[in-house]
Amino acid sequence: MRYLSIFILFSLFIFAQESGKELDFMTIGAGARPAGIGGSFTGIADDANSVYWNNGGMCLVRNSEITYMHADLYFGTTFDYISCVLPVKKIRDKDSEANNFIGFAMILASTGNIPITDTIDDYNRIIYEGIGGFRAGSYIIGYGRRINKKITSGIGIKIIDMELIKEYGKGYGIDIGFLYSNMIKNLSMGISLKDLTITKIKWSTGTIDNIAPNVRIGLSYRILKEEKEGGWIGKEGIVFSFDVDEQIKIEREKRWHKPRYHFGAEWKLVDVVPIRVGFDDYNFTAGIGFIAEHINVDYAYVSHQELKTTHRISITLKI
Repeated sequence: MRYLSIFILFSLFIFAQESGKELDFMTIGAGARPAGIGGSFTGIADDANSVYWNNGGMCLVRNSEITYMHADLYFGTTFDYISCVLPVKKIRDKDSEANNFIGFAMILASTGNIPITDTIDDYNRIIYEGIGGFRAGSYIIGYGRRINKKITSGIGIKIIDMELIKEYGKGYGIDIGFLYSNMIKNLSMGISLKDLTITKIKWSTGTIDNIAPNVRIGLSYRILKEEKEGGWIGKEGIVFSFDVDEQIKIEREKRWHKPRYHFGAEWKLVDVVPIRVGFDDYNFTAGIGFIAEHINVDYAYVSHQELKTTHRISITLKI
């Protein structure tokens, strides 16, 4: 029973099932804006959050952007995320249109002050041995390229680093993404494939945990003001989005991972205040934002059927 308490927590984040799918800290999501629309961001991916959601979307970022999010999650776990996208050509010539983009993202999740216990005899007496913690980090370097005016692509190389009390693990993964903007009038489609080569986390104990590839397909459809009579629609219209993702079953794995569905809508009631609503599988989400020339502030409310509701706040700088 050694490390029992922290093992239970670790299991919730790394091996717990949510709709038949492995849940690790990388599936929690990143950014308050995507969270507010239920995580249905693969077919939008037009800001600095694209490094995480869909590498192909980096090419839709007009200027350099950096975003930061903080959230207090479950069991005292803190979650911090930072991401940035830089149009390469605009670094040298601000008046030119960039075709190449680089991005970086960092995700950190940590839990501390968890009691470590052990049993020492047949009476199962519990001995308190101190406190421990769990820490996990993911570091992504992304590259995006514009194929033509409508199709963009991207790739991300990531390092995953974990620590559980005195043990540690590390792994490397590859993500790829594509975005087809306006493939039909106002309709865009995105495809993201995470952990393409099966990410292997190698622990200091000799254990190896596999993260299976995950395929995510997203659609977004924008209703523009000029296509709808009346002023209620707003200057930039309403964006409806839908994602479906499924983890690919790997060899010798007995479990079947059911697909997860994500729905959302973003409506700018006024030009500087977007209102968001969505469903992350069966969990209701909502959000609101404030948009200024060089800064965005976003808030998301994320419910959960089994765990507590969480609140997420993001700040984005546009340079």
